[in-house]
Amino acid sequence: MRKNKMMAAAFAVMMSVSMVGGVPVSASTNSVKAATAKSTAGIHIKNTVNLDQNGRAKYNGTFANNEEYYKFTPSKTGTLKIVSTGGSNYVKNCLREEFSNQMLVDYPFIFSPNGYSLTTEYTLAKGTTYLIGALNCGSDNASYTIAFQFKELKESFPESYDTQNEEMSDAKYVELNKRYYAVRAISETADWFKFTVKSEADISVSGDVVDWDVYNSNGAPVNQSTGLKKGTYYVNFHARNANGQYSFIVIDKKAAQNNNKKPNNTVTKPKATYITKLTKGSKRFKVSVKKQSVTGYQVQYSLKSNFKGSKTKSFKGTSYTVKGLKGKKKYYVRVRSYKKSGSKTLYSAWSGKKSVKTNK
Repeated sequence: MRKNKMMAAAFAVMMSVSMVGGVPVSASTNSVKAATAKSTAGIHIKNTVNLDQNGRAKYNGTFANNEEYYKFTPSKTGTLKIVSTGGSNYVKNCLREEFSNQMLVDYPFIFSPNGYSLTTEYTLAKGTTYLIGALNCGSDNASYTIAFQFKELKESFPESYDTQNEEMSDAKYVELNKRYYAVRAISETADWFKFTVKSEADISVSGDVVDWDVYNSNGAPVNQSTGLKKGTYYVNFHARNANGQYSFIVIDKKAAQNNNKKPNNTVTKPKATYITKLTKGSKRFKVSVKKQSVTGYQVQYSLKSNFKGSKTKSFKGTSYTVKGLKGKKKYYVRVRSYKKSGSKTLYSAWSGKKSVKTNK
């Protein structure tokens, strides 16, 4: 009797896999596809979201069911913005993971404060398919519009849906004085990083989506208020109430102090000048420029407007006479300033061109 019951139970399981939502599944269908189909049983898939080149998609529909779903598979980790608008009804959104059918974000309890339009944002990790639910909160067969916009987020260590939840042993090594970017996605619980301090360091975090704790190499919590002394540390970034992107940098305090003591020898690009006067002469012309706080100026001239085959002369004052030219010829002229510091010479952009015709 016990053996017969076990065989009957096994047969029932086989039948439940071969029939999904009343639709037969071929015996040749692999187990992953069968499991996925089973996980979404009872869910009405309205459409698959296909983004255009700008990361956008928009669909108009009528509720055949009071709850309809849109499938979305991101190729990168990023933020999905959803705007749902009902013709004469409220439309709410939820978020599920397709394979497990897990409800990641349930429908909100409140209606949209902006009439019949509701905006929702989800930060999604790549590597799985999401189901975005649209719930009709009005009359039957109501019409609605749902628009999607996806924006990729920067990650120094790209993660997927299956690898986003880490433990201390998964910590990624980071260097000091280098900024790293990470994402706190929906259903993600923790990011772990590891670093080594040679003298003293601090952690600076940007992005109001995570809290963090620091541990020493033995796994004991560390008080960060007095700075991190020499040693190896682990930092655990864990979820706050929001999701999105954040960045952090471990600052070597000794190196920062030394940099503050170094003199600033940076040479800035000189301010551009321009032609104030252009006077023709016999086989020559005189150019005058706007005075700037620079080392000197250059004049460039050519018989062609594109300055092909041009010649360039340097001068220190605010005027210069170019001699030895051809008579009765039209020359195109432009100027720029330059500044020297040690062995370096920096030039401004060239001014706009002007023309002058020499005398005989």
